[in-house]
Amino acid sequence: MAERASNLMRHHYSRVVAYDLLQKLPVTQCHEVPEVKGVVLNISRTRAMNDAKVSVPSAPLHPTGGPPPPRRRGHERAGRARRGPPARPRPTPRPTPPPLAQLLLLGRTALTLLTGKRTEMRFTTKFKAGKSFRIFKGLPVGVTCRLARKDDVFRYLQLWRNEILPDLPREYEGAGISRAGNVSTGMEGPPRLLQEISESFDRFRGFAWNGSVTVAHRIRHLREGAAALVFTGLGIPIKGRPTREVAARQAQAAAAEQ
Repeated sequence: MAERASNLMRHHYSRVVAYDLLQKLPVTQCHEVPEVKGVVLNISRTRAMNDAKVSVPSAPLHPTGGPPPPRRRGHERAGRARRGPPARPRPTPRPTPPPLAQLLLLGRTALTLLTGKRTEMRFTTKFKAGKSFRIFKGLPVGVTCRLARKDDVFRYLQLWRNEILPDLPREYEGAGISRAGNVSTGMEGPPRLLQEISESFDRFRGFAWNGSVTVAHRIRHLREGAAALVFTGLGIPIKGRPTREVAARQAQAAAAEQ
């Protein structure tokens, strides 16, 4: 079913959106028509920790899962040696990951279910220290998933348009767009389709995704407008720009009034 949906959206782009771009943009050849280059999904530390009930421990955890035990003094070690050999130590429990790592692992599972592709954990590469914070090297800071194949990109855009976009609140104005033609948007809460799979995704705090468009060198000064035409033609709302369906309804209403 997902393959059929992606094929339908790709067919809609090649048969409807591409011809619309040929008429609205100053292009004369088919290879100059803008097309979706790729989509990058991202879960950052701030988005994963957007819950007041979850806190990250300030001190590093001991392998047993709690704070490091106090160091014994010399006379305590000597008295223990006179009393005889110590008892057999109990097996230490498996270390429990901190809440941030748990939420990022949950977000990694969510992105895998949404895209069907492999995700990557991002870690800090340098040690930074300030007056009120310390960032150690190797700490998890986010999850990333890159979609480059056309079938994967159109499958995700179809999922966003049909399954996730109708559940967003009415205050949602649309995706933002930059001068370079990159579209970025996201959601704060968990998607409804993930909540139907498992109740564990209630702690999932949403994700953000960026979409880029390839534009010919001759019309590089129209990158923002070309990207807006591509995504609105596919049914992805952009701030301040109506989608193709909305524009058609407005034109029909204006013609009926006249």
